[in-house]
Order: sequence, then structure tokens, then C-alpha cells
Amino acid sequence: MNRTVEQITLNDLPPSAPRSEVNEEHWSLVEAYAALMRAGEPCPPITLERYGTKYLVHDGTHRVTAARLVGRLTISAFVL
Repeated sequence: MNRTVEQITLNDLPPSAPRSEVNEEHWSLVEAYAALMRAGEPCPPITLERYGTKYLVHDGTHRVTAARLVGRLTISAFVL
């Protein structure tokens, strides 16, 4: 199946978990993605499921949190 990558506004996605609720192993992955984003390195698109006007993050919650952490407004995504 050939999927198209879309640019999705981060404000249209569910909120990320607060830092206080994320364990160190998961936060390390968020920080690693944030470092890649700050360096201008590409990250794989996330995968979303659309339910009417809402989205569910199927794969990519760490990348969503990292994008928010570095101040991005959009993220690349495959939308199912």
C-alpha cells in the first residue's frame, strides 16, 4: 500500500503526557528524538488514525512529545 505523508498540526493531536508522568527510559527516547530534531535530522513520520475530526496516535508518541519540546508546530504523519 502506498501511503502519503501529511503535515499535521500538533495542536490537533491529543496532549502529551506531563513530564512528571513519563518514566526515565521513555523520557530518554523523547530527548533523543528532540536532539535529532534540533540538529535538523529527519525522523520517521508518525502514524495516526483519524476518527471524524480527531486523531489517535497509533505510532509516534515519543516523536510528538519531542516535536512539542523543541517548539515545532507540525509533524509528518501517515494518516490511516
